[in-house]
Amino acid sequence: MKAFFLCYLLAGSAWASEANWVWPQAFRDGFRPSGEVFVLQGRLAQGKLITLGPAPHAWHESELHLVYRLESTPDSATLVKHFLHEAHNWESRGVKVLGLQLDYDSPTSKLL
Repeated sequence: MKAFFLCYLLAGSAWASEANWVWPQAFRDGFRPSGEVFVLQGRLAQGKLITLGPAPHAWHESELHLVYRLESTPDSATLVKHFLHEAHNWESRGVKVLGLQLDYDSPTSKLL
């Protein structure tokens, strides 16, 4: 499988000198990243967000990017609705959401 990472950034720069992609286990293990942080928040499937990441909470990093894994191309209104809801939840706990990364995995046989 090949992974394609499509970035749509609402603000800030995703290409800092150091970046960390944090999956849920890292929060349970107490990982303390430095640099920009990308947090796997969930998987979008058939218009529904399946939460994979941590519940929004205050933590030592004051900024992050949310990451959604896609199984198919979502309706843009649905994607924006989920993103704005999750971003609001993080920001209400003092963590600024800088942007959104869409992680679309596709089997090689289905690539154009």
